[in-house]
Amino acid sequence: ATLQAVERSLATVYTIGIFDASDQDADPGFLRHLARITGGEAFLPKVPDELEGIADKIGADIRARYTLGFSPADRRLDNHYVASSRSFPRLPGSS
Repeated sequence: ATLQAVERSLATVYTIGIFDASDQDADPGFLRHLARITGGEAFLPKVPDELEGIADKIGADIRARYTLGFSPADRRLDNHYVASSRSFPRLPGSS
């Protein structure tokens, strides 16, 4: 039921698994699955020094997902602003 709720939420989940080598309960497969079904990515760093790069990669991915662009049909540089309006449907669970 929890995985279905995550899928319905439309949230992108990035997982970072930090496990002790002797941990019998470690389940990196679950972390990979959770990330995959939500469009995120799973990270399983071997050493703590990898964490900064992982955080940078996640941040870059998040910023890239929410970029809007506009290119006018008339490309003359006439120093005029172009009025534009966009509406997006409210996602379930958003406020």
